[in-house]
Amino acid sequence: MRALITGISGFVGSHLARYLLTLGADVCGIARRPESEWSFPGSERLEVCTGNILDEDFLRNCIETIRPTHVFHLAGTLGGAVGSSLGQYESNAWGTVRLLDALRALRPAPWVLVAGSSAVYGPAGNLPIGEEQAFQPLTHYAASKAAQELVAIQHHLAYGMNIVRTRTFNLVGPGLSRALAPSELAYQVAHAEAGGPSVIQVGNLAPRRDYSDVRDVVRAYVALAAASRPGEVFNVCSGHSRSVQECAEILTGMARAPVRLEVNSARMRRVEIEDQVGNGERLVNRTGWQPLIPIEKSLGDLLDCWRHKLNVAGEACPGRM
Repeated sequence: MRALITGISGFVGSHLARYLLTLGADVCGIARRPESEWSFPGSERLEVCTGNILDEDFLRNCIETIRPTHVFHLAGTLGGAVGSSLGQYESNAWGTVRLLDALRALRPAPWVLVAGSSAVYGPAGNLPIGEEQAFQPLTHYAASKAAQELVAIQHHLAYGMNIVRTRTFNLVGPGLSRALAPSELAYQVAHAEAGGPSVIQVGNLAPRRDYSDVRDVVRAYVALAAASRPGEVFNVCSGHSRSVQECAEILTGMARAPVRLEVNSARMRRVEIEDQVGNGERLVNRTGWQPLIPIEKSLGDLLDCWRHKLNVAGEACPGRM
């Protein structure tokens, strides 16, 4: 396998690169900025093109040079991240158009995974959510990911490209962005241990989400490379939901300094999905994949990552580049 990972320096991309290298794959990537911390076994074998996937000339030159057999399209703008809604459509939808148009000319044609999000489902009434559920995007991020999927479907149907889509439910694990609740909670706990405020500010603790460890998720992506059929879509999920309250209690229970939770109304979302849990039977039946990492370890490793970044007790950051 000669794998190209778009967004290789991001949260999922870096974990995927690490995993593929352990399997002996040739790993190449596209990153928006130069990476200064490729610090794991095999990282010297990485080939990384630095640039923006919205730049057509850059993208075509990069793909022609790399000539991948497999493409994992992970680049995009995260929901909850700082930036305009227009930027999310440009990155997630238009960036996918640019990438797939560039890949169309490649011979032999590569297998392509377009990594989508369960955000497209919105407030689905029937749980667990199967892949047949209609899109009900609540945010610009969710709408941009729905548009990304339509681009992938169009390129498969119109040009016969071997494209597989995933709808990944909530991620957790070392390196998760602070824009997402589990990481913000872990950061505040680590900050308290480093002498910061002992009060952990939280928003709505009731919502429930289906969490999977990023290291399990990248195994699912690679498993699909061997087992999927062109045009298919798969939920990637654990099949169980946890409340924000449960995550907060796990993290505060690991704290090495006294901490307490305090609800801050400023952290409340105007619109919230009460519960979201996925049906992952299609993925399991096709590949045999199963999630292996319990949420306690995922959150503990995430907390250790923040301890490492904040220089608390010299903790290592597990599983990260």
